[in-house]
Amino acid sequence: MTSSRKWISAAVMFVFAAVLCFAAASDEKRGAAMEKDFVLQAHRGLSEWYPENTLAAFQAAAEVLEYQGIETDVQETSDGVLVLFHDSSLKKRTDADGKIGDYTFEEVEQIHIDNASNSDLYPDEKIPVLEDFLTICREYGKTPYIELKSVSLEGMKKLIGILDKGGWQDRGCVITTFVKEYIPQFRSLNESYPIEFMIDKDESYHMDEVISFLAEYANMGFRPNAYVITQEEAGFCLQNGVRVEAYGLKVGDKKTLKKLKMMGVQGVTCNDYTGLQ
Repeated sequence: MTSSRKWISAAVMFVFAAVLCFAAASDEKRGAAMEKDFVLQAHRGLSEWYPENTLAAFQAAAEVLEYQGIETDVQETSDGVLVLFHDSSLKKRTDADGKIGDYTFEEVEQIHIDNASNSDLYPDEKIPVLEDFLTICREYGKTPYIELKSVSLEGMKKLIGILDKGGWQDRGCVITTFVKEYIPQFRSLNESYPIEFMIDKDESYHMDEVISFLAEYANMGFRPNAYVITQEEAGFCLQNGVRVEAYGLKVGDKKTLKKLKMMGVQGVTCNDYTGLQ
């Protein structure tokens, strides 16, 4: 090989190596930015080890530095009190039957949680009210994520009133829901609190339709399952100014967590932070 060819070959290799280094640095920088903005959320509190949606679970999650947010589910008693419980039926997790909406708050206070993570170790845990959850979030500087499970329009008014009274319009609070009809109802009352529309992992959807729906309202986000969202979908959301977070990260799945961050997903729920560091 002539000296000129050697020089050209060396120059090409140098440029190629420089491009690779730049790309790696860009990926690292982007990953660092995603890490900074990413919100890891305790799903129903630290629910891998404590009875879900209880003050014990919320308190334990609040003391974990790795969690920047805590997620819960709100339902309404028959007399209009907002309490925190996930299932549509009480039968699976408690010693009662029926729905939250079948009981007054005084009756709900008598219900025992007897079938959740380590519930035998926490026999005195009750179904809590929304205000107690928010107090914990405020004390520890955590962002509350509140999923609307079973709430009337009047219940939404009460929720907004509680949030406003606690200054959450400035502190930061996110509303989430699988119930599409709740979004226009909530937005008719308030346009400032972010709302994230959730879709069941087994439900098919088209992103252009999702974006079109979300574009009808202010300050909207999209929250699909962590194992369903794709790079293309996350990018489509971001291009259209729609915040994208996810739900359902499996405990210890550090690989998927990293993937979500690199995709531009801005947060996810998980029952336990262990193994994600």
